[in-house]
Amino acid sequence: WTPGHIGIEGNELADARAKEAARGRSSEGEHLPKTLTTRRREPIILPQSKSALRQQFNKRIRDEAKQIMIQSPRYPLLHRIDPKAPSKHFMDIA
Repeated sequence: WTPGHIGIEGNELADARAKEAARGRSSEGEHLPKTLTTRRREPIILPQSKSALRQQFNKRIRDEAKQIMIQSPRYPLLHRIDPKAPSKHFMDIA
């Protein structure tokens, strides 16, 4: 990342290609890695971005951890100390 991408050769082309990809248009199959193409070298359409999948997974893990904590016999005591528990801001109660 650079501020404004000023003076970076190829920036406009890269920006245009990124916008095309975001709209669902892909590169020619022969320009893609083999892992992103079929045997006929046709582009594989990925259902979601890696970042979105990671965020979804992390949310599921947090939700499961919250349920485990709420079911713990120690939860009522913790809840008296920190009514917002479980929270990622547990260090702020000092």
